[in-house]
Amino acid sequence: MYFKGYGRLHDAPRDRWPTGSSSGSRNPGWWSATRYSRFVLTAFVVVVVGLSLACASDAEPDASDLPAPPQPLNALQQQAQQVLAERLSVSADDLALVSDEAVEWADSSLGCPEAGMMYAQVITPGHRITFSYAGNDYEVHTSGGGDSGSPAMMVSCEGGTSY
Repeated sequence: MYFKGYGRLHDAPRDRWPTGSSSGSRNPGWWSATRYSRFVLTAFVVVVVGLSLACASDAEPDASDLPAPPQPLNALQQQAQQVLAERLSVSADDLALVSDEAVEWADSSLGCPEAGMMYAQVITPGHRITFSYAGNDYEVHTSGGGDSGSPAMMVSCEGGTSY
């Protein structure tokens, strides 16, 4: 490489070497100290940000993300589980509780009227208890809460049809 008026670059006085930057630094070539510092700082920031993002994705799940352990069934749920197990001809232990919600049935059919039957037209408090078996959900409708001392009426019900 030739430098204007001096022949080759090493023949030029040091203060006349090309700086490689517009800042006027006296360091020769493209890799000035300023550019090298910027490169190292940028590389460091990229590595730190990359590692922090990688570690954030491997974080331990919160307790709210974990499924709740199964709760023991109360007496009403056990009775409903037994009714459904008899209907499906399976062991009661094979039925998993999905939900138990308190409802008010529009009449004493508990939401599952049978054809040709007549029902008292009174609001009947009860529960809709849902169990899961072999990938399907099954409902048992009950009257009362089972805590009144008298046995609750129960009907295994699917799509408004009692079984």
